[in-house]
Amino acid sequence: INEFTIKNKFRTLILVSRIKACNEIMDFIKEKFKDTSVGVYHSEVTDEEKERVFYNDQIIVSTNRSLGEAVTIPRLQFVLNCEAHNNYGDQASGRLRKNNDYDKYVYAEFIDEGFPSIRVQWKNRKRQYDQKFSKVISIR
Repeated sequence: INEFTIKNKFRTLILVSRIKACNEIMDFIKEKFKDTSVGVYHSEVTDEEKERVFYNDQIIVSTNRSLGEAVTIPRLQFVLNCEAHNNYGDQASGRLRKNNDYDKYVYAEFIDEGFPSIRVQWKNRKRQYDQKFSKVISIR
């Protein structure tokens, strides 16, 4: 968050699997980065709040399901996916849309290598990412 969102002023989407996690992450970021606007986008917030977060906040914390498919978030440059998944079409990385205003986009995933099935899912996605992205970096 500090490297991409704060230092580079990227508009950021953080994806998690549960509403409770959305709220906890939002609270953590608000405490750590007091001058950064952050909000949650999920079924427990009002439509008015969703719209405000969607168009205005620098950091959006959401579940993939809450955002729906093929939704374009304006000015989005960084997606941090914290949800285990096995999608080949990969809706999460697909949220980054080419925009003439920006020349850099970053997609990152947290991967829990403690589960064999998640390691296999990552290996399958990485092949796709190697073709889709200009560079794929694994950090351990």
